[in-house]
Formats: sequence, structure tokens, C-alpha cells
Amino acid sequence: LNRLKVDFSKPNLLQPNLTVTDVIGMMGYADISTFNKSFRKVCGISPSIYRKKEAPPSRKEIFS
Repeated sequence: LNRLKVDFSKPNLLQPNLTVTDVIGMMGYADISTFNKSFRKVCGISPSIYRKKEAPPSRKEIFS
């Protein structure tokens, strides 16, 4: 079940208009610590690092 929640959270983590806290609430986790532990166990990195590594470049980054 945790793997499914983490897999469903990944696309939402890449949405710039959603915070990690927003995604945690959408996935039904009670607190950030539990989500972070589950995410790290499944992916090997924290949700914040995943977001930084996997997010597409912003327009500013592309045209600078």
C-alpha cells in the first residue's frame, strides 16, 4: 500500500503549484515524517530531493 501511495504521489510532487505538504494530505498521510519515511524507503531519497531532481526546468532556466 505504501508503494502505491508513493507512486501516486510522484506526479503531484512535480507540480509547481503544490507543496510537499499538499501532496502528503492528498495521499492520506497524517504527518510529514511518516510520508518521508515511506517515500525514502521506496525511492531511496526524500520527497524534496526527488522534486528537485525530477522537476522539468523552469522557463527561466531554459532561456537564461
